[in-house]
Amino acid sequence: MSETLDSPSDSARGLSRRSLLTAAALSLPAAVAFASATGPASPASAAGGSGSYAEFLTGSNGSIIGSISFDKVPSNAVPVGGYGLYLEGTNLWYGNSVLATGVSKARGNRNNVREFFNIVQNGVALSVHGSNGSVQGVRTWPSVPSTAEPAGAYGTFLDQGNLWYFGTIVYTGVAKATGLSAGQSQWTDCVALLNDSARTFNGLAGNIGQRWTQSTRVPLSSTSTRVPGWWLNGGDLWWSNVIRASNVTSVSGTIGENLWHKVSYVANGLATTVTGVNGTIYSTATFPAVPASARAVGPWGTFLDGTNLWYNNAIVETDVLLAVGDSTQNGTDHISLIKRDA
Repeated sequence: MSETLDSPSDSARGLSRRSLLTAAALSLPAAVAFASATGPASPASAAGGSGSYAEFLTGSNGSIIGSISFDKVPSNAVPVGGYGLYLEGTNLWYGNSVLATGVSKARGNRNNVREFFNIVQNGVALSVHGSNGSVQGVRTWPSVPSTAEPAGAYGTFLDQGNLWYFGTIVYTGVAKATGLSAGQSQWTDCVALLNDSARTFNGLAGNIGQRWTQSTRVPLSSTSTRVPGWWLNGGDLWWSNVIRASNVTSVSGTIGENLWHKVSYVANGLATTVTGVNGTIYSTATFPAVPASARAVGPWGTFLDGTNLWYNNAIVETDVLLAVGDSTQNGTDHISLIKRDA
């Protein structure tokens, strides 16, 4: 089986764009701060429209080739992951408009030209996919508890040790989980979890099958990173049962449409990006101009140091508070960011 576009009946059984727009007053979750991968949200400011704080950058080979500003998104919004996806209080923005209200938790990613994101709205778990601000399908998971946290990949939620995938518990005793989705009309949900050992699986439309791995050498005290299968324990960065770097202070990354991993990290003060698949690293690039204090953002060669956004050894944006991004298989890098409220 493969994940395909939702049929019209899915929207009828679940929630349409209109029914997503319901109201509630809930708090900003820690899950979204994790999704930004760069730090806490900025203090609340005046309502949107007073300036362009939210931006979406497209880069290739170290050069920014496109920039879109979302002038209505408030400066206290947090990037969720993907084109124009921001959570401001309990309002979920997609593009330059509010897609849903009453949202307590949200997390997602962009792959090629599509966004995959999970939210909890008014206590109901939902998964949404869309492209460039337009919703293409919505699924609801009524069996998932309202206390669940979005785990990242489409249809994945973690609640009290139970990892849910497409409305079914697939693993128990789970301490940590993370995931990203990759593909187009048919896509793969890549998930990593930590229970009795470090594990990963590639799900297709709720079906795991034999597409799973186990890494028994990874310490159980490890922390999940944004990229499934990469674990940080102390300063050791693990992938496929092997320590890939030591003295690591920051790590983030993405998965391309072809399931290649692009992982950026700072180790021994040197900003680095590697690419690989199936446990093998095929390329490594270093960025010596990036300060040792920088934090990895996600795409190839992207790091945030203070409020300076670096892309392949050059500062491409200043006054940046939060940023998260993804890469595609053709080398294009996408970054969503929030700039400082001047």
